[in-house]
Amino acid sequence: MDERPALYVGIDVGKRSHQAAFIGPDGNDLAKTLRFANTAEGYAAFRGRLKAAVGGGRVQVALEATGHYWMALYQRLNDDGHEVVVFNPMQTHAFTNTSIRGAKTDRVDARRIAQLLRQEQLPATVKPDEDRIALRELTSVLNNPVGIGLDKNRD
Repeated sequence: MDERPALYVGIDVGKRSHQAAFIGPDGNDLAKTLRFANTAEGYAAFRGRLKAAVGGGRVQVALEATGHYWMALYQRLNDDGHEVVVFNPMQTHAFTNTSIRGAKTDRVDARRIAQLLRQEQLPATVKPDEDRIALRELTSVLNNPVGIGLDKNRD
């Protein structure tokens, strides 16, 4: 029995929208790439495309840990029972810069992430636990006092 997934999905994460590429075990596209909003409605559209592309087989998804924008998407994918791998953006960019390619586009990046997942060429980044995430958010707030109404320059 073949243990490989029937579908590899690469997602280029963005602030307002994400771009997803869907490739098979042979590296060929199984569905047209999809740009979807970083909203519940956008995720529903992505989920529909995912179900149509996979046809009931095993799915593996990779996305870049871009800012904090990837966290909600990671959680939704995980809640839906998908195998999710998170890549460090510095590693994916370093790897993609070693190959010759045209202009950077989200579609190209999403496909490249899916290919890296399929080829198992990058180590996954470990998702931090809830306590570590809360600590990072608190540290971010404390390092940006203007964001919480404090002024460093006040006497």
